[in-house]
Amino acid sequence: IMDGLSSSLRSELVLHIYRNMVEKVPLFQNKHPSFITSVVLCLKLEVYAPGDNIVALGEAGMNMYFILSGKVAVQTNQAAQARASQVDFTDEDFDEIIVDTLLPGQHFGEVSVLTGQRRTANVIAITYCELYSLSRKDMLDVLDDWPELSDEFELLGEAKPMPDTKLVPQASLDLKRTYKSDDFGS
Repeated sequence: IMDGLSSSLRSELVLHIYRNMVEKVPLFQNKHPSFITSVVLCLKLEVYAPGDNIVALGEAGMNMYFILSGKVAVQTNQAAQARASQVDFTDEDFDEIIVDTLLPGQHFGEVSVLTGQRRTANVIAITYCELYSLSRKDMLDVLDDWPELSDEFELLGEAKPMPDTKLVPQASLDLKRTYKSDDFGS
């Protein structure tokens, strides 16, 4: 269907669809439509298979992600360390604590896009996933064009707490939830 549209109509449709996705993030709510458009134009599609690590514990956080399709698991520090400590780890041994699962329309990594701080959890694809990423560099480039928002975003990044037990503020703690390797399509 998209192939039959003119390039300008296709661009308008893409902007309309993804603008709504971006505006759902509290960080971007009530911002000027042109600012949101600038952010949307920076989004890059990334595809992950079940079991792929999207975000690795301890790495510098240089992207935030918007889930277009699929399901991801947020794995805490403790669960990630338990997984890493297994000497003879195989897919059949996978039985980890998952803090939360995130679904289409949700996001993660917004603090990293503002601060670049290290990740406090793993995020793993449970199903095939289509995610849109927004890099820290692209976000800073957009903010260069919107100096009146730069201070606000800087303050948000400094004020946002990042406890070790979860990756995103809306993640509810359900430490009893576990997944076996079958949940990751092995």
